Amino acid sequence: MRFRPFEAVVVILALLAGLAILYGPALQEGLPRVSGDVFDGRIFIAVLEHWYGVVLGENAPLSPNHFYPYPYTLSYGDGLLFGGLVYAVPRSFGFDPFVSLEITNAVVCSIGFVATYLVARRLLGVSVLLALFAALVALLANSLAIRGIHAQLLYTAFFPVGILLVWPLFLALTGSGGRSSRGIGPVSLALATVVLFYVWAMTSFYSLFAFVLFMTIALAAAMGLDMTLRRRVWSAVRRPAPALIVLLVGLVAAAVAVFALYSQSGHGGHSVSSMKAGTRTLVDAFNVGGSNWVWGGLMPSLTDLLSAGGNPNDPYGLSPVFLLTFLAALGWLIWLVGSHRRISAGRSSGDVDRATFACALGIAALVLGLFAFRIGPVALFQPVFVLVPGASAIRLPVRFLLFIGPVVALVTAFGLDLFARRGRASAIAVAVVGLFILAEQGHSESAFRLDRHEEQALLGEIGSPPAACRSFYVYNPRIGPTGDDAVNRYYAHGVDAMMIASYVKLPTVNGMATFWPNEWGLTGPFETDYLARVADFAERKGIEDGLCGLDLKERRWTVGAPG
Repeated sequence: MRFRPFEAVVVILALLAGLAILYGPALQEGLPRVSGDVFDGRIFIAVLEHWYGVVLGENAPLSPNHFYPYPYTLSYGDGLLFGGLVYAVPRSFGFDPFVSLEITNAVVCSIGFVATYLVARRLLGVSVLLALFAALVALLANSLAIRGIHAQLLYTAFFPVGILLVWPLFLALTGSGGRSSRGIGPVSLALATVVLFYVWAMTSFYSLFAFVLFMTIALAAAMGLDMTLRRRVWSAVRRPAPALIVLLVGLVAAAVAVFALYSQSGHGGHSVSSMKAGTRTLVDAFNVGGSNWVWGGLMPSLTDLLSAGGNPNDPYGLSPVFLLTFLAALGWLIWLVGSHRRISAGRSSGDVDRATFACALGIAALVLGLFAFRIGPVALFQPVFVLVPGASAIRLPVRFLLFIGPVVALVTAFGLDLFARRGRASAIAVAVVGLFILAEQGHSESAFRLDRHEEQALLGEIGSPPAACRSFYVYNPRIGPTGDDAVNRYYAHGVDAMMIASYVKLPTVNGMATFWPNEWGLTGPFETDYLARVADFAERKGIEDGLCGLDLKERRWTVGAPG
């Protein structure tokens, strides 16, 4: 399907309108606050700033300036490679770290918007208006927009990008798309898929794992729905084409490289109990929070009525009409495909039916979404968590509800598109439902919580470290003590240290991430033995010479290890 110039203009205008909804209020005020909070938001910036240093040739790629002197400290959390490379562009043009963060987030969101539109138009054959509907819902999704305080979740935008590559490659390898599996086209797709998976893994392993699980289910569902496709898959496996060999070798090489890095953390992943704590009850499937414009007033009553564990201030769910429309569309598509109904005239006999494709996507989204829940004491994700390599890195399966958003929008748009073709009354009904679903994404809660000017003032007052300093530790935190033990022990000093270290390009022994180095122990800055632990750590690691201290409250540097 050709992408006409006028259509491109319409897509760009719709994207700008969507970004204006997301960023308009903050930009009107001069962007005083940026995405994230004082903790997670600055951890994100610290890692992005590390990649800016890599681009400048000042930092080792896999060893950011925190948890010094441990190497490969990138392995303790999301690597953010793609975001870091985008972030380096505005930083190189003189933008501060906070504005550069928002430019990076806007680029990632824009990629997701365009990719969702292309999947709808090119792979599903949806009309322009409903393709725009899918892209806008994916961009503005209620719970994902609120959860933008954790900017790594925005990489759900890579889901439609992955579909754009994997599905055509699957069709090419099986000879199901009217093209030969031989030649430069499939090989190029295979190489592009390998590059995407590697960059994605080095950026946000969480969302990549969810996509791999999702796409595996989708391909299995497609083969279950289409007998001819199953035969072609078997034939492709028996006689592998060059593209399949390139794909398999490339993915193995990428996996080895990624796991070689992340194995450096020395941690085996999260416990089953912590994973279970990261699941929710089924009522949270449509929990959009108390700030939602349409449903917010009802959420407290609904969560109390339907689930003792529901929390209207903890939204991860899909908006109710959106969720119900998706389920109805998926049920209808399964019935159509199961009864071998002809969806559209003129379909090539060599093509896998688009309805089968939409069905497979919907089934996979439904299964992945169910992994977010627990029924009584049983977490539905637990078998995968225990048996599948890499699954133990997933602490919050509830985030799967955020990742399936673009797919749910695509399947819903496909179902609405089919229904709209039944006549004028159907088209009007589709328009009403579509507009209501878009309205459902509105909310009054902001992900812009990090005070840009306050953080700029901190960095300015810190200034440059003394020339004698080769590394530093922090003490006397500016935040706390609070009533939150996690803040007092881990975040209050560790996040400031990371942010300052990345900005002044000086390693710090402190830090905060998903995992920590073995035999580290520099938590609890308000405890009386904290400085003694710092001194002991410096002696054990042989870094006393050149170690400096930074008083976070007084913004004052001192040369030497704690006395």
